[in-house]
Amino acid sequence: MTEQQNFERLLRRMAEMSDGDLSVLDGAIKTPESATVVTAAGSWNDILWSEFAVLGWMTRQPDLPANGLVSNKVFSIAAAGVQPIRNLLSVTPQRKRELYEKRADIYKSLCVPFVTKLREEVLKVDSSYGTILPLAGMTLGIILKTFIAPADHDKAAARILDLAKKLARQP
Repeated sequence: MTEQQNFERLLRRMAEMSDGDLSVLDGAIKTPESATVVTAAGSWNDILWSEFAVLGWMTRQPDLPANGLVSNKVFSIAAAGVQPIRNLLSVTPQRKRELYEKRADIYKSLCVPFVTKLREEVLKVDSSYGTILPLAGMTLGIILKTFIAPADHDKAAARILDLAKKLARQP
C-alpha cells in the first residue's frame, strides 16, 4: 500500500470517529514528546492507534491493569508520527463535513422517499406494528448482510438502534 493510500485509509477511519475520540489524539499531538494516551481495548482509538503503531507513528506502552472487564491500552506518539498525525488531524474536519454532506444527500434522495412510499404501502395493508416491524427488521437485515461484516452485526445493529431512537425523538 502506498503512503497516499495509507493516508486516505486512515483519514476515512478518522472521519468516522467521534470528535470526543479524536480530541484525545488532538490534545496529545500538541505535546507529543511528553504525551501518553490511554484507551479501552477494542475502542475506536485502540484500533486507530494500533494502526499508527504498526506504521511506527505511535509506540505501545505496557497496558494498565484491567478495571472490571476492559483492559486499558497505553500509547505514546513516536517522533516519526508527529507530522503524519498532524496532517491527518488537519484534514479530518473537512473530510467529516464532506461525509456528512454525502450522507445527508443520500438520506434526502433515497431514505425519505423510501419511507414515504413504505408508509403508503403499509397503510394499504394495515397500520399496526404487525406489518411494519417485520418489514423494518427485514430491511435492517438486508442492510447488515450487504454492508457489514457478520462479526460486527450486533455492534452495528446497536448503533443503528441508538441512532433511530435519537431520530424518533426529534420533532
